[in-house]
Amino acid sequence: MLRERQVEMVESFVDSCSKGESRVQQMIMGAGKTTVVGPLLALILADGESLVTQVMPTALLEQSRNVLRSRFSAVISKRVYTLNFDRSCEDSVELIAKLFAKLDSARRTRSVVCAPPEAIKSLMLKFVEQLHSLEQIDILQIEPTESLRTNKEIVRLRDIMVARSDMSDALVRIYQMWKKGVLIMDEVDVLLHPLRSELNFPIGNKQAIDLSGYRWDLPIHMLDC
Repeated sequence: MLRERQVEMVESFVDSCSKGESRVQQMIMGAGKTTVVGPLLALILADGESLVTQVMPTALLEQSRNVLRSRFSAVISKRVYTLNFDRSCEDSVELIAKLFAKLDSARRTRSVVCAPPEAIKSLMLKFVEQLHSLEQIDILQIEPTESLRTNKEIVRLRDIMVARSDMSDALVRIYQMWKKGVLIMDEVDVLLHPLRSELNFPIGNKQAIDLSGYRWDLPIHMLDC
């Protein structure tokens, strides 16, 4: 049994989605946003052509995922995927290809994807990082010379450049899928808050700090003594 307010909200979201418009709705706590409206939208909007991604605060990820799995485990069977990605993930074309295959499988099978906001932002910023690193490479530095040592360094730079270019191309495929898909945001006031939703994502090569290792091994060693 659905409440009138829940039906109105689902219909308004579906209508806005069909027109390609964004919509924000507000409901009081306990009115069924996560347990009723969210699963219904995932059921209606996942048509095999558009990928449905539900984003919620990290603290609510486990609860929201369990709600979706309980709703789509009996009468209507639907898989619930979880998208995980952060800056620590290695720069690997194979990793991005597997991630794309996972999302594409969710799209084709009309499944739903749950994701914390950090995963979405990290994927976006990873693309920016790859483009930034490609921009920093001087084309004149990868021209062959008479020095064997220099040529080895040039080969290494070219390999890095090709790998980053391939990874950027792989990330674009995910963005194109998202562009044609549907994004459902729970607790939108938290997710879009300019201060509470900040993500720390340093760009550039990872470099060890001075005396890394010894700086924390020494105090522990002294305490053990």
